[in-house]
Amino acid sequence: MCCVPCFTIFFLAVRNRCESELWVLPAFTQWDYGSHGILQWVKLIDNFDAEYDYVTNEGTVFTFKTNRHAPSYRLINIDFSDPEECKWKVLVPEHGRDVLEWVACVRSNFLVLCYLHDVKNVLQLHDLATGAHLKTLPLDVGSIVGYSGQKKDTEIFYQFTSFLSPARSNDSEKYLQSKS
Repeated sequence: MCCVPCFTIFFLAVRNRCESELWVLPAFTQWDYGSHGILQWVKLIDNFDAEYDYVTNEGTVFTFKTNRHAPSYRLINIDFSDPEECKWKVLVPEHGRDVLEWVACVRSNFLVLCYLHDVKNVLQLHDLATGAHLKTLPLDVGSIVGYSGQKKDTEIFYQFTSFLSPARSNDSEKYLQSKS
């Protein structure tokens, strides 16, 4: 279980194995303590049918990595001001054969996606607003074993290792400078 403050909205993810329930607490200025002095949480996702991992948000639009209707994971946007499932938008669709392992937001407008492709990790850069694939970072056969970079950062660092080379850290600032 985790509780993350995200600007004006709190959300609470309750996990049962790999599946999640998602609860939302409205804006701080609108907190309603009810008649018993208890915060009034709103249940957004009320069953344990999929995993929902918070990635980032722009205002009330929240981005999640999920395996709902996508066994290899995809990215969806949920607007908490109108959270009905029929209004969720797919930001990055499920890949045809690769598994999306993790996602991070960097430089305010980019998403770094790490896929497992056959026996190696692949790092891709996507646009946060559209989900468009911008570039794939060049990696040898191996694994990403460490990552550092947040939405406010202008660069990311990742640690790469393989059977042929020991773990080494890489700076990818040059890949974040332009969208081409």
